[in-house]
Amino acid sequence: MSEEAIRVAKFYDTFSEDDQEAIFRFMMELLPYDDEPLTEEDLEAIRIGEEQFARGEYISLDELNRQCEAEEADSMEDFPMGEAV
Repeated sequence: MSEEAIRVAKFYDTFSEDDQEAIFRFMMELLPYDDEPLTEEDLEAIRIGEEQFARGEYISLDELNRQCEAEEADSMEDFPMGEAV
């Protein structure tokens, strides 16, 4: 996940669930509608994901956030404090 995406996710998490729902609906209105039919590759990716989910091969959003935060902390170790990035 990019640094920008992590910052947006952290900011989004500061809102109440009702506000998050409203923001999500608003953002969905801004996105262009994809009217292209699904390709065989798309369908295969969906099938694989559904099979993984059925086998319990997934993580919670909380765990994903923890992993992203850990990756962010690891990447920050590469830059000494006080130096411009």
